[in-house]
Amino acid sequence: MQKVSFFNSIHVKLVLIYVLLIIIALQIIGLYFSKELEENLKMNFQDSIFQRIDLVQYSIREEMLKERDENSPSIGQSLSVIIREFATGDINEIRVIDDRNRVLATSDINNQSIVGQRGNHEIVNQSITAQTAIDKIVLDAETQKRVWILATPIFESVAPNGEILGTIYIESNIENVFDQVNDINRFFS
Repeated sequence: MQKVSFFNSIHVKLVLIYVLLIIIALQIIGLYFSKELEENLKMNFQDSIFQRIDLVQYSIREEMLKERDENSPSIGQSLSVIIREFATGDINEIRVIDDRNRVLATSDINNQSIVGQRGNHEIVNQSITAQTAIDKIVLDAETQKRVWILATPIFESVAPNGEILGTIYIESNIENVFDQVNDINRFFS
């Protein structure tokens, strides 16, 4: 009987096939896990922003509907105070835009020159037209980091069938979510 070399043995070939199948299965599971983790982290981030927006939207609505006299602060001053309280952490900037597309207030101290100007944001126009929240992830031209932009309408009443008073425009830093996913992917690779 002829002696079979170690690498020509059927047992070694079967073990190598099993090992390769296990490696391929682990790679597929890793890709699925990574994709699901990214989606889950994005949803958690967006949900936290939406929860904060619900609070700020109520305050903005009340301020926009409030009767004013000559002794009370202007609507822009009142709105600036409200949105600066909420523009912390992951939120880069909040703008309040009226139904005629005029910027009433912004939380960015360095961007106060746009207050009173007509905005020309496609996402704001879509939000007002569709009467629903519109969002997208874009790359910031200055920092080259991903930013989640959200435009959500402000209705006169809590019910969504009311008249639109304006829109809340938010830019938030979602790059941290992608950094977390990249860190986890590096750990598994």
